[in-house]
Amino acid sequence: AAAGMPPSYRRYVEWLAVQPDPRDWWSERIPAADDTGTLTASLIAPLDTHSSEAASVPRKIALELEAPLDARVRRAAQRHRVTLNTLMQGAWAVLLARLSGKQSVAFGVTVSGRPASLAGSEEMFGLFINSLPVFAAVHGDLTISAWLDDLQAYNLQMREVEHTALSSLQQWAGRSGDALFDSLIVFENYPVAARAVSTETDALRVERVDSFERTHYPLTLTILPATRIELQWQWDSRRLTRTQAEQLQRQYLGLLDQLAGEGEHAPRFVGELAVRRG
Repeated sequence: AAAGMPPSYRRYVEWLAVQPDPRDWWSERIPAADDTGTLTASLIAPLDTHSSEAASVPRKIALELEAPLDARVRRAAQRHRVTLNTLMQGAWAVLLARLSGKQSVAFGVTVSGRPASLAGSEEMFGLFINSLPVFAAVHGDLTISAWLDDLQAYNLQMREVEHTALSSLQQWAGRSGDALFDSLIVFENYPVAARAVSTETDALRVERVDSFERTHYPLTLTILPATRIELQWQWDSRRLTRTQAEQLQRQYLGLLDQLAGEGEHAPRFVGELAVRRG
């Protein structure tokens, strides 16, 4: 390639052709998809399909964590020796388990799809991003630290097979016409907005960067871990109402608060984490 040019996407295609079959890893986890707690199946109030919100229009709310909670959440991730992403996923997994009444839950995560083992993959032009299921068992008798460690291990192992096509997963699971998950977590690892806002030249000054994500899932939670952790909730108004989305946000924040608990009264076991139904 010419000097300064990014590596060719063809190198990724060649890398992909020699990878082990990802079905081996997924085959150990797909059985969990048979009876998992998901979001929309757990919501009690049916939607009024004749309401003004029935049109397929994405709705969105966003909020930044208050400074004390933000600090405690970050300390909790360090204390449990997991990434902030794992801790945020953990709160969502517990919420799905409590709402569904099931020990095993399923939700989607967005992965970069750029393999660390392929030199130059971060600079390549091309579509790599992918969404894959996390099948998490929420066992109440595990300590929070041990359970979060298991969740992180799942995510780390999945990085080796994150090029798996979701359509292939659905076929292997015998669910070609049925989604494996109905909620998606997008953790923004790259602080693009922070870099852009701090960029200033004589000719141009960027004061604010807004991102807009649209997916076909009933609910997408985008987490922006900038100076303050920001939560962006976007939902399909045919599947959820604003009231339901706002309640999910309150319940999620409540679980984050518990996971970030400090001192002798902080919950130690997963089973101690509770969700307020109101």
